Amino acid sequence: MEGRSVSLQPPGFGGREVHIPSHRSLIPTLADGCERGGAWAVWLAFDAIVVPTIRGADTLIEAGRLAAETDCPLLVLCSGHRIDSRRALSVLAEVPGLVRVTAVDYTSSHLSIEAADLLRFRTDEQPEALEGRNNDVSAKRNLALLVARMMGWEALLFLDDDVRDVPEEVRCERGGVLQRTWHALETHPAMEAVGWAFPGAREVGADPLGLSGAPRLSTSDNSMVCHAARLVGIEQDTFIGAGALAVRVGPATPFFPNVYNEDWLFLFDLVVRKAVALAGELTQLPYDPFEPPDTGFRQEFGDVLAEGLFRLLHEHGSLTDAEQVPYWRDVVAMRRALIDWILDRLQVPAARGSSKERATARRVQQRLGVARKRIRAEGLPEALAAYVRAWRQDVDTWSGVMTGLPELDHLDKALVWLGLDPHSR
Repeated sequence: MEGRSVSLQPPGFGGREVHIPSHRSLIPTLADGCERGGAWAVWLAFDAIVVPTIRGADTLIEAGRLAAETDCPLLVLCSGHRIDSRRALSVLAEVPGLVRVTAVDYTSSHLSIEAADLLRFRTDEQPEALEGRNNDVSAKRNLALLVARMMGWEALLFLDDDVRDVPEEVRCERGGVLQRTWHALETHPAMEAVGWAFPGAREVGADPLGLSGAPRLSTSDNSMVCHAARLVGIEQDTFIGAGALAVRVGPATPFFPNVYNEDWLFLFDLVVRKAVALAGELTQLPYDPFEPPDTGFRQEFGDVLAEGLFRLLHEHGSLTDAEQVPYWRDVVAMRRALIDWILDRLQVPAARGSSKERATARRVQQRLGVARKRIRAEGLPEALAAYVRAWRQDVDTWSGVMTGLPELDHLDKALVWLGLDPHSR
């Protein structure tokens, strides 16, 4: 399978594409041609860079450097056993020029009664979405949005702790992109967010994950199933997400549900109202998309949900369709067909390839088997429709939350109001 240059596409399903390889056509790309000189200075216009983190403190260096170079406040939201506010501040103290950083230790049990009530969503009562999920990034980002509203902040930059080095030769170009990002938010009132994609290997059919060799790490921001699709030669792009996302904060700013692909659900309404654009592409830390072994189980509900919602936009459907079970029966059937088609493509290398090909193909087959079992679970279409109905109720409720917060004049006060203990330097 090595060296193939022609992308493949699974058979259609009742005249519809089983797999939509890219969603980038749904949003515009920021125009080129921006002046490069002094471009980093425009980040002064952002009220804060927000980093939700669970990794070691050393992973914060990139965000710290960006905050220092742009004189932008840095807010770090820590959780997990590898990072806490003390360690975060200690590492960030070594970043030259970084003078404004606040770190907090987040646990849901420490939230104030008011904050816990504001962050209580109907979607959290949908058990299928939470099965196998152990992730607090949605809550951290929602807390940052609440802080922004209380502080009267107009724009945030969400930056994940795995965003990594931009080569020196393109830093000026990156600055131009950043300048256009702020310019888009500043001069176009309808523009509510501008984000970056994390494409990683763009080769189609060129064995990007190492089917013919040792398994390789990936930097592409895709689900396990989409990585498997790319592995067998299916065209697969990446979309923007909250890993690097500039957001204009206002009463209509959405929230991040606690589900895999939470950032796609955050972006959905912005895409519908043509209020989001692609700034460019960045790089994230490499990872193994097929580990741990239950990745397919943990991702599949949210991945099918997000892909199904964005399919609506390609097919000019309505959210009313997505609140009904028949729509999701078709989406689930197409997902099953995609997984089965990928599994079929893996049979030959799994049986007759080299030892490395066999090992890699069989590992991917096992991971896809987990996802296949999840997608064949009884009642999944009903659960997806119920989730969409709950999500739309949450969107309406959140709009009221964003307009009913107290106005505070200091970041520490806002964090304390939420029940958090800020540490600053």
